[in-house]
Amino acid sequence: MFKKITALALTIALAVAGFTGCGKNYDSVVTIDGVSITAGEYLNAQLQAYTKASQKVESGKDVLKEKIDEINGEEWIHQETIKNLKAYVWAEKKYEEMGLTLSQETTDYANQSAEMYWEYLKEKYTENGVGLETYKKFVVNNIKAGEIFNTVYGENGEKSPSNEEYAEYINTNFAKVKGFSVPKKGKDNKFLDEENLIKMSNICDEAIERLNNGEDFETVRIDIMTKAGELAGVEKDYSDATSNTQEFYVPKNSEQLPQLFVANVYTLEENGEYLYDEIEDEFMIYQRVTNYASDEEFENLKMSVLNDMKGEEFTKSIEEESALYEISEDAAAVKYYSPSKIK
Repeated sequence: MFKKITALALTIALAVAGFTGCGKNYDSVVTIDGVSITAGEYLNAQLQAYTKASQKVESGKDVLKEKIDEINGEEWIHQETIKNLKAYVWAEKKYEEMGLTLSQETTDYANQSAEMYWEYLKEKYTENGVGLETYKKFVVNNIKAGEIFNTVYGENGEKSPSNEEYAEYINTNFAKVKGFSVPKKGKDNKFLDEENLIKMSNICDEAIERLNNGEDFETVRIDIMTKAGELAGVEKDYSDATSNTQEFYVPKNSEQLPQLFVANVYTLEENGEYLYDEIEDEFMIYQRVTNYASDEEFENLKMSVLNDMKGEEFTKSIEEESALYEISEDAAAVKYYSPSKIK
């Protein structure tokens, strides 16, 4: 349920590259707080803005002609482009101001990541005048922003949350469950017929009754999974606890998991009764259990939720500080690099 945070992913991390454009080129399109922005840098930020704008309008509509937040689409993209560029400049300046430096390991990682993704992206980007070196610059900028975030909010950082704050956030927004899944499909990977699905549901009812009557979890799991496997036509040894026992965290605001399942999880008391719900192609038999049973688990969770806790605050601080930057645009260049040319 969690992604380990090694660097804060701002907006679009590795999926967006910088476009150098075709035809006429300008040495600089805009200057932000004394930093000259090249055509490639400008168009990279513009593409990020265009992608975000496209997600705000109805599919099939011309994003440039639609209203976004009560603003003409093309103007909204321009404003968002400048906003993205200010964040780009902010990260470069802040990184230097804080005295941070990229280690050789991080530099190698950035180059390797860029080159790996470039293999998938180069055909389209080359067609649009994209260069690998420009792409690498934005990969590195993202990594710098992530290191700034971790320096400020990570362990021993100036704004690092206390363990009490972490615990409150985790216990409010996440619930840990333990259980096992019973299949709704047979060995041919096709859903069981209605009659056998009812039988499988009855097997789950049996499991819930036995578990809520205090029977040993492993004893019930092995017995139930053996019966379920026979019904599904799957031959498997379920005696090993790792064969299908699951433990995971359910975010309160999850959009990936079925809403009924999420709602049911949060109605349960920790270490209380068991329930079962349908999750895609299986029945999930589960119990809500105590969050972070060990110090090691708690420490891992801290790294996982830090971006959720402080990401919005970090983004706001970037916007507030970069709002003070002086902006000077080359009107001819801005007009030439119109978002209408994005392919």
